[in-house]
Amino acid sequence: MNKIGLTVMAAAVLLFACAPVTHYPIHVRYAPEGEGPQAQTALTGQVVTVAKFIDKRGLDDLTIIGTRTKRNRKTVPFVSSQGEPAANITEAVETYLLTKGYTVRGETPQWDLELSTIEPRWGNWVIGGAIEQLSVEVTSHVRTVYECTLTLRVVVASIQDTKTIREHQINLSSSYTTAIFRATTAERMINKLIAQAIEHTLEDLEKQ
Repeated sequence: MNKIGLTVMAAAVLLFACAPVTHYPIHVRYAPEGEGPQAQTALTGQVVTVAKFIDKRGLDDLTIIGTRTKRNRKTVPFVSSQGEPAANITEAVETYLLTKGYTVRGETPQWDLELSTIEPRWGNWVIGGAIEQLSVEVTSHVRTVYECTLTLRVVVASIQDTKTIREHQINLSSSYTTAIFRATTAERMINKLIAQAIEHTLEDLEKQ
C-alpha cells in the first residue's frame, strides 16, 4: 500500500475514533448468572402461552432504557439493540420456561390480563404482564455510578383446571460504583434484574 493509501486509512480511523457517541446499545434478554435453571422432564407436557408484555413507561421512544450523564453534563441514551424492551421481556420469559422444560407455544397473542379473554387453546397457563419501569441511569464524574431499576407486573392464569389468576408486582433495584464506565456493565446489571424477576415469579409455576 502506498503512502497516500496509508494516509487516507489513518485519517478514516482517526475520524471514526473522534466521532461522538450517540447512544449505547443494550441487549435486553434473559441472561442468568451461573448455570441457570435446571430442565425438568416432568414439565414437558405442560403447555404455556406467553402473551405480549405491555410497555407502560409512557416514553415517546420505547427503545430507550436510560441515560448516561457525562462529566460535562451531556447525556447519552441507553437504547435496546434488539427492538422494544416489551418484546425482549416476552422473549426472556419464553427462554426461561423453555430452559425449565415447559412446552411454550410459538404464538405470542395480545392479552388484556383478564380471565374472560383467555383462549382455551392457549394450554395449561398463560403469562402476560406490563413493564412499569425499566431503566439504567449512569452518572460519570470523579467516579461512575450505575443505578438500575425494574418494576414489572406479571400475571399468571391457570386455564384448564381452576381458571385462577395471580398477579405479581416485582420491584427490584441495584447500584454499583466504579472508576471506569463500561456499557457492558449497565447491560449486565439490567439483565440480572430481569433474570431475578422472572425466576422469582415463575420458579414454581406448576404449583401456582
